[in-house]
Amino acid sequence: MRRSTILALLLLVIIAQPCLSGWEVTRVHPVDADWSQLESISGRYASGRIEYTNGPPGVLAQAALYDVKTNTWSALDARDTYAKANSTQWAAGYLYTDYGLGNYRFDATAWPIGGGPARVLTPTGSIGSDAFAVSGSMVAGWSESAGKRHAYVWDMATGKQYDLHPEEAVAGSDIAGLDGTRAVGTLGLGAAAGTHAVLWNDVTKKTYVDLDPDTWPGRSKANALSGDSQVGYVHMDAALWHGTAESWVNLHPYHIPTANYSIAFGVYQNVQVGITHYAMPDGTGPTYASVWFGSAESFFDLHSLLEPGYYRNSRANDVGVAEDGTIYIVGYGAPANGGPAEALLWTYVVPEPGSLAALALGLAGLPFFRRPRGITCRWKPTTSSGRCPQHP
Repeated sequence: MRRSTILALLLLVIIAQPCLSGWEVTRVHPVDADWSQLESISGRYASGRIEYTNGPPGVLAQAALYDVKTNTWSALDARDTYAKANSTQWAAGYLYTDYGLGNYRFDATAWPIGGGPARVLTPTGSIGSDAFAVSGSMVAGWSESAGKRHAYVWDMATGKQYDLHPEEAVAGSDIAGLDGTRAVGTLGLGAAAGTHAVLWNDVTKKTYVDLDPDTWPGRSKANALSGDSQVGYVHMDAALWHGTAESWVNLHPYHIPTANYSIAFGVYQNVQVGITHYAMPDGTGPTYASVWFGSAESFFDLHSLLEPGYYRNSRANDVGVAEDGTIYIVGYGAPANGGPAEALLWTYVVPEPGSLAALALGLAGLPFFRRPRGITCRWKPTTSSGRCPQHP
């Protein structure tokens, strides 16, 4: 094949699948925090939780918001809370109450992004609830009563609530992803049918679409959706759907012999994120943050962008794409020294047209590509030397 043809193909790969250039990863762990994690991103804000040694008395962790533009954190609540999702209007998760002697309770809670009091959402008569998804002013998750969890939606603008649990469900149901008035989650159809990934095209109605492809009946779950795309897993293989069970796409990177299982947690447009677990001879293995672009072959190991040896595991929870094409992926890494989790932000910046031309000239004389490895130091250094902890 002619060099010009090879070069054109390589540039096409770079443009269509941003895995060879343009990636940057930032450790956004707060300087004074003991533990941090990012779960969701929408616009300039990402949500999760942080833990401080010198935090409020009796509080394990606080729901928190991270501003991508200013690289700053702010606590959403002074109580023991966890933010699992956010839109540009609301963040939501749960309030944890410990009554002692092993008795505790979760209450779905929402926080206005612009500031204001938190709202506890547990319906009257429920023994607990949790929120996993937010879209605009809609919040979704589950509410439990009579020993069973029901998929539940709260409309923060109107005050209306919707119980989406269908009568035919033997076990519980929940909602993990929300986009406008559409939702995805899990429905327990009994011991034989198992747990199925499902799609609600209208959260004001209980009608749902069963996404389980019957390849491994009763072993599927849907975690997120964006537009006509839904993601999750089928029998521990990362999965992508487009509205029906028949549209199922297996994202698991079977071309990697050590890839053991995978799960997709987030999706935006044609970008899917999650984890891939790798099997080792001793029966253990690491779990690495992963990204796909619509197929198993498009898989890219986000963990490869981290400083070698610093993190033993990592996870990508959610993804957002800006108007200029910049990709933001949020999650966390677990340090190899056994330390607590640290929030991470992966960013892909689309190259300028002039940069692509310069890249083409530079690549013309190169025999091969190398994946970029490294971590950007954008936080206040925590070492006396003033250098990044990952770079002694």
